Amino acid sequence: MKNLVICQPNVTNSHIVLQDRFYIEEINIPIGLIDQKAPSFKANYKHKDYLLVRKDAFSCNFMDKFNIVNIFSQLIKKCDTGLLHYCPVGSEFVGTILEVGNNVDNFSIGDRVIPVAQYPEPLTPEVEPGVPTLYSSKRFQILHNSQLMRIPKEIPDEVATSLTIAGHIVYSMIEKADLNFGDRILITSLKSNISLAILSALKNKGFEIWGLTSNGMFIPQLKQLGINKVIVYPKEIKDYNNIDDLKDLIEKTGGFNVVFDAFSDLHLGKITSCMNLSSRYLSCGFFDQLKLKKMERFVVQGKEMSEIMMDCISKNISIIGNCLGEKRHLQKAIDEYKKGNFNIPIDSVITGSDIAYFFDRTFNDPGRFGKVVYKYDD
Repeated sequence: MKNLVICQPNVTNSHIVLQDRFYIEEINIPIGLIDQKAPSFKANYKHKDYLLVRKDAFSCNFMDKFNIVNIFSQLIKKCDTGLLHYCPVGSEFVGTILEVGNNVDNFSIGDRVIPVAQYPEPLTPEVEPGVPTLYSSKRFQILHNSQLMRIPKEIPDEVATSLTIAGHIVYSMIEKADLNFGDRILITSLKSNISLAILSALKNKGFEIWGLTSNGMFIPQLKQLGINKVIVYPKEIKDYNNIDDLKDLIEKTGGFNVVFDAFSDLHLGKITSCMNLSSRYLSCGFFDQLKLKKMERFVVQGKEMSEIMMDCISKNISIIGNCLGEKRHLQKAIDEYKKGNFNIPIDSVITGSDIAYFFDRTFNDPGRFGKVVYKYDD
């Protein structure tokens, strides 16, 4: 069955069905479709607590962009070995169980499943905490039963494929934010997948929700998702307090009670002046992760850290970090979806030979609005 993979540079091989390329920050990444057979599964021996899963669709997240660059750099080093090397990618999927270990009684063959990415505590000592796989495009994979969750039939593949990361993060962050009815909320980087999911989860909950974006293309779509006010800002601005609408809000109300920020390096240094007394700032990531992986100096845009801390101390602002969440947060996302209270905006579902378009739309296209999913068609 087909597998979408990152390849070595200039690779040619008869069992690569299709080859193409796309770019990440001027790095030319070769990709291909290859065939994979199901691995041997020993249900009564070493796989007693495991499941064999066939992936039906997968998607990539922002962090996968940097994993792809790292994978490609490792593949370059193997070019002189004389062997063909390639690697699957991706951190989310929906799949079907093909085999069940003898000790597993909570899953059956044919169940649709998605990965569980509980963090920081592992669900069992046998597995590491966090995302179960960074190779979700790999067609067949053996995973511990604790790393999977059954997905109900009313959730379509494209949404199921996009639930794991957003479900964990969104409901973990909302819980940590300790929201009160009437809180004034700011969501940064509105077009990011996490910000769109947070907006969906907070819709019609009695909060005044503002949003920041440097891209004004999607204001009608954002308003349909329930946002009260969209602020389009120039990327070069040093302090959001200099935006007239935000300046007026701060003068009248004191500012925001809660800020949800997908990219702390972009916004933390510009936002503390817009926050109210005893407000809460929550972030789940960084934008410039390539710089961090290269161990270069990490830079927060806007104010210096001493100025940021002065705002936090004088206003009693709480800075709260968030990495993924617990299994119950993912279950909450599923339950809220079934009730009609939560959704994952889907930009497009891509199949077949459009493999370069899938990656380019995922990571590079300013016209993307929501998750991009690749669905296998064999």
